[in-house]
Amino acid sequence: MESKPGETKKGCACPYCDAEIGGELSFCTVCKIEIPYCPKCGQPVARDRQECPHCGADLTGEPTQGG
Repeated sequence: MESKPGETKKGCACPYCDAEIGGELSFCTVCKIEIPYCPKCGQPVARDRQECPHCGADLTGEPTQGG
């Protein structure tokens, strides 16, 4: 089953400290770092990522070629 944009899967982990996070919290309750989410799959990603490690979506904000 594929996630809708903005929807996170249950049991996802903080990309910084690997603590389990629930829902769409804007920060990790363990390490207190703000968590950005992938606009395509809704999974948490580290701020410095240019590509989502879960779905491969471009996170640079630049339009992709051919699409």
